[in-house]
This record gives sequence, C-alpha cells and structure tokens, in this order.
Amino acid sequence: MIKLCHDSSFNEGLSLIAYLLWQIWKNMNLWVFSGISSSPLEIWTKVESSFYEFSHSSVCTPHYRLSTSFPLTPSWIPTSEGWIKINCDASVDVVSGLVGAVTVMCDLNGFIVGGDSKILQSSSINCAEAMALRLGVKLAVKHNLYYVCFESNNKSLINRLVNKSLSRWLSASIEEDILHDVRDFDDFICSFVSRSCNVVVDWVARNTRLNTCPVNWYISIPQDLQHLL
Repeated sequence: MIKLCHDSSFNEGLSLIAYLLWQIWKNMNLWVFSGISSSPLEIWTKVESSFYEFSHSSVCTPHYRLSTSFPLTPSWIPTSEGWIKINCDASVDVVSGLVGAVTVMCDLNGFIVGGDSKILQSSSINCAEAMALRLGVKLAVKHNLYYVCFESNNKSLINRLVNKSLSRWLSASIEEDILHDVRDFDDFICSFVSRSCNVVVDWVARNTRLNTCPVNWYISIPQDLQHLL
C-alpha cells in the first residue's frame, strides 16, 4: 500500500483554488491602483508556478512505487545491482512557453550512462514536467531496460501516476502515455525526490532551454556539469 505524506487529491484541489483566488485578487489590485492588467493565461501561469513551488517546499520526500514497497530516503542514492536510475526534470520559460525537457540515466555507481534532452513548447509547468518524465520512460524503452527507478521533483505528478488518477489539466494525455509504456518493464519505481537531489538534470534542463548545452552532453560531459556529479 502506498501512503502519501500529507494531502489528498481533494485537499490539493482546494489549495489550488485558493491560489487562484489569491492571484485574481492581486491582479485586481494591480489594475485598480496601478493600471496594470494581465491576461487569463498569465494569471493561470502565475497560479500554477506559485502552487508548484509551495507544494515542493511543504512536503516530505518519500519514495512512491507502483509495484512493491521501497525504503524511504531524503536524498539521491545509487540503484541496486541490475537497476538503472533515470532522473527527469524540465525548465520552463512561462513567457515564451519554451521548455527544456531532460532525462539522465545513471548506473549503480552514479555514472551517467545515457540521456536525452529536447526543446519543447508548453506554458504549463505541470505539463512540462510530465513531458520530461515521458522522455525518461521512452529512453528506458529504447534501451530495453527491465528494472528502472524514475525520479522527479514534481510531487503532484508522481502522486497522480502512483494512484492512476490522471490530471484534468493538459498533461492528462502525456500521463496516459507514461502509464501505458511502463507496462513493458519487469519492475520499476516511480519516486518523488527533493529539488536538491535533481541538480544534474536541473542544470541540463535549464541550459537545454537556453540552447547552451552540447547535444552530446551525456557522452562528453561539460565541465560545469561534472562539478555537480
């Protein structure tokens, strides 16, 4: 049985509504007192960004698993013999909608043995993180892996995948793809980790979005990235 740290989907929905009302009130004040207006898309993007940051700063960091139990841990740890760990992350420019989606594949010694990165388009942080995780699943399928641990610092995404309660947002179809593809693995873990455990993919995602990351970064590792390993 999988137990969540704090909230349920219902409480998460109420929190999101509260953030939406708060942002609407703030934008009303900006319009009345400063004459500054925002589009509905800009307001929603700010709501999602604020809610995303809050949910990650106010929860503990357990591992979630879609099969059997797995020990809790507060930090990145190596995999067991025969397992591959794939970390996923996305960097989003909410103005342009550009997304740097990245997945990094490491062996049990923590060495990078593969990866993938793409520049995509989405104004939704939630959708971008789902794109990154799907990229990781596709990478695992491509390499014919059988025992895989996927890690993401997006708690709400991991929650939905674990409970198979797909998002009502734009990421629903992406999450369906993920749940479909993971059936090819003999065993796998889908884990939420803190942002501090995801610094390597965070660096690659940000530089991919800025188009300053070498295409073969996972083969010839840039010096700045080496310092984070």
